[in-house]
Amino acid sequence: MGGHSLMATQIAARIRTRFGIEVSVVELLRRRWTLAELAGEVQRRQLALASRDDLRAIAEPDWRTSG
Repeated sequence: MGGHSLMATQIAARIRTRFGIEVSVVELLRRRWTLAELAGEVQRRQLALASRDDLRAIAEPDWRTSG
């Protein structure tokens, strides 16, 4: 399991760095997520941490800035 543990550590670090959320190494090793399931979990956790202003910006884009 050493190789899996190292890979899970790298994945957890990359998720933390790129997306600003925590997914533990233990969780990655215990839950056998597909890539699509992991992406959905990352998105769910990002939304859970988002502020009202962040969510409002997603729901109501500023059409004046779109080209």
